[in-house]
Amino acid sequence: MSERHPIIAITGSSGAGTTSVTRTFDAIFRRESVRAAVIEGDSFHRWDRLEMRMVAVLNGDMIGRNHPDTAALMGTQPPHRNSADLVRMAMDANAATARFVIDSTWDRPAHPEGWYFRSDHVPYAERGVPALFFSTNLHPDYHTPRDTPERINYAKLTRMTQWMYLTGWLAANADRRPAVDSAFVLR
Repeated sequence: MSERHPIIAITGSSGAGTTSVTRTFDAIFRRESVRAAVIEGDSFHRWDRLEMRMVAVLNGDMIGRNHPDTAALMGTQPPHRNSADLVRMAMDANAATARFVIDSTWDRPAHPEGWYFRSDHVPYAERGVPALFFSTNLHPDYHTPRDTPERINYAKLTRMTQWMYLTGWLAANADRRPAVDSAFVLR
């Protein structure tokens, strides 16, 4: 993404989020002749932000289903928000690319599913890495045999990936890294 912040961490437990984001970044890096370290998976949870030299974690999970013009962005409201800077970058990126209507109900602390805590960005947020969770939320086929590639809305998946990419680009090329909110404590 930039000479100052060349590490991209991609986490996920399913193919749609990690595969599409990784392939998108790989193509961009080849086009721009950028040599970047791509970290995929959960094996880096033991290190903190300084040790990993990470700018941010952008987690995409279930990013190609449901209504074509809505998406969820978790980590935007306290107590889940750990970086107002990163949230602002994500909102700016959404306005410039995908223009999704953001469903914030999934990020609420009282949400019955506890959705914020159910994905791979949490260990990074706990260690002081600005983190956001991009999703298009649950769908009737979630974790069933019916959750197959032909049910993915590829146009929406593309828009989600573009939104995540621009958010990462803004974070990596900012004059300063997105700051962690001073009062952030993940509960």
